[in-house]
Amino acid sequence: MNRVELFVCTLMASIAMSCPVIAAPLESYGRLPQYENVALSPDGEKAAFVTTVGEQREIIVQSLASKDGVIRLRAGAQKIRDINWVGTEQLLITVSQSPGYFGSEQDENFTVQNFDLRRKQAFGPMEWLVDTLDLMSYSPMHRVVDGKPVVYLHGFTKPPISYTAGPNYFTQALFRSDLKDQTTRLIDAAPENNPRQHYRWAIDMHGDPAVQSVYDEGKKSWVLSTKRNGQWQKAYSESTLIDTPGLIGFYRDNIHFLIKKLENGKWVLRDFSLADGAWSEPLPDRCCGEHYISDPKTNLIVGSSWQDARRHYLFYDKTLQQRWDQVVQSFPGEEVTLESYSNGLNKMVVKVFGKTSGAAYFLVDMDAKQTSRLGDVYAGIATNDIKTVKPIVYNAADGLQIPGYLTLPSGKAIKNLPLIVMPHGGPAARDELRFEWFAQALASRGYLVLQPNFRGSWGIDWSLEQAGYGEYGRKMQTDVSDGVRALVKLGIVDPKRVCIVGASYGGYVALMGATRETDIYRCAVSIAGVSDLRANFDKHLDPAVSPDSGALRYMLRYTGATTLNDAVLVERSPAMHAETVSGPVLLIHGDNDAVVSIEQSEIMASALKKAGKPYEFVKLKSEDHWLSKADTRLQMLQAVVKFLETNNPP
Repeated sequence: MNRVELFVCTLMASIAMSCPVIAAPLESYGRLPQYENVALSPDGEKAAFVTTVGEQREIIVQSLASKDGVIRLRAGAQKIRDINWVGTEQLLITVSQSPGYFGSEQDENFTVQNFDLRRKQAFGPMEWLVDTLDLMSYSPMHRVVDGKPVVYLHGFTKPPISYTAGPNYFTQALFRSDLKDQTTRLIDAAPENNPRQHYRWAIDMHGDPAVQSVYDEGKKSWVLSTKRNGQWQKAYSESTLIDTPGLIGFYRDNIHFLIKKLENGKWVLRDFSLADGAWSEPLPDRCCGEHYISDPKTNLIVGSSWQDARRHYLFYDKTLQQRWDQVVQSFPGEEVTLESYSNGLNKMVVKVFGKTSGAAYFLVDMDAKQTSRLGDVYAGIATNDIKTVKPIVYNAADGLQIPGYLTLPSGKAIKNLPLIVMPHGGPAARDELRFEWFAQALASRGYLVLQPNFRGSWGIDWSLEQAGYGEYGRKMQTDVSDGVRALVKLGIVDPKRVCIVGASYGGYVALMGATRETDIYRCAVSIAGVSDLRANFDKHLDPAVSPDSGALRYMLRYTGATTLNDAVLVERSPAMHAETVSGPVLLIHGDNDAVVSIEQSEIMASALKKAGKPYEFVKLKSEDHWLSKADTRLQMLQAVVKFLETNNPP
């Protein structure tokens, strides 16, 4: 008996009959989270978080000892992406906007603001220097240097007048902002205006630039340099097409620096010594995670996390590991993720998902041995509204094991259910065991939801990701439909009631299902999906740079095409095969999408219209790729549910 069969047998034994279920309204699922970006101050005395009502966001700073001393910062409709403490009186707020323009290309622009709790003032550090571009290329870094909060920003000098390489082109640069003094200065910059070189810096414990990496797309080389006698000295280099090493951070002290590298088809984590340039042996496999945890006080890396069917955490210090294990044990059978923490993990904010807790934030005080509920992630979704999510594994046609998740509708026997297949975006991304508002919303309407981590998915196993190379629209596609076949074979799914819904790359999968797998799907929904591969490539090509860019090499790796004129791109473009569509198609796209242009849905709509095929096209006004606005997110959800209930009634 395989894992899917065992899972089904367990469910069939526990659910004997169908029961009517009253679900939370769609508005509860479609609105933005009521709480997000919860961040503890390093001393554990205060918590900052974002709360949203409608489109209006507010940053709230709350004392944990009492309800007094609440500070509110109205952020309006700004898209707040992250909050970080710098010391105990400064908040670093990352925001984004779209459309933003970097030269002539539309883009999502990321900027940073600082909020001083004492002065109750917000201002943008990058605005204090002239001749700079108020944008970030990487997340801000922060330190406390000589008792003062300091922020380091990857930014740009010389804003571009036009998007052509030359003397007026932007230069990548590193800035230092002293938040208390309200001063910003340039501390390093790329030596030349080369748009094909990508610079990154790392800051040591004393607040000095200590490590620099440069990836040159043209030369296909990655160079690591360290500071010696005030000058950058090359310490290591390697050739790479796409998979560049990653700068992780200082480990143990100011000498040992962790770098993640691809070696012999496997990602490993090594300790690089700034003293003598020596590399350690690879650290144990589990040290090489997807995310890394740093100490708020020293900024040293103290642990990592990774995910298989569930998320796991490894702390390099035994005491920290014991503290985390105690937290997980206090929520038996539920998924626990670490959101924020104070010095030494004495206090932690965790997000918990499960049938007992629902989807909520909790504060864990290790010293007081207390756990308190801070609030539900979403307003209006009670614990009994939460649908069960189960990990599954099934075999693709060629025998490759495909992991994924099933979200179960309540009150129904697990037999002959209507199915919604929901492939993720990316494609180098993955679904996780968590509260997924879209899948939960569809399950609340009576659908079984399958989220497959098809080959090409990231962060599960490197071999699974590599198996996707060249399989864009081929085995990456059939991996998804093989999941349908497995569930049908087990009697879980009614083969006549299957639709596919996806966003971004998942939208592409949905359109390929509508055009190439018409015997499986009776309807399809594409949200911000790609329909014409060649046109999408053209949109992302930089006219100032050779077509042989890292981004293009990434796309060609997955499609298997060798050039932009390869017939493969036509063969695997859904818009080129609109005449084969047999069921209704719903297209949804935001007109401010900076990742996949709305042009992609317009091309598909035109092709479907020309072929005389049934379709609907919903344009989301002023919406981005991630559905960041409450009104248009709900508009999308209502349109999808109406379409599904019409064409695949639950």
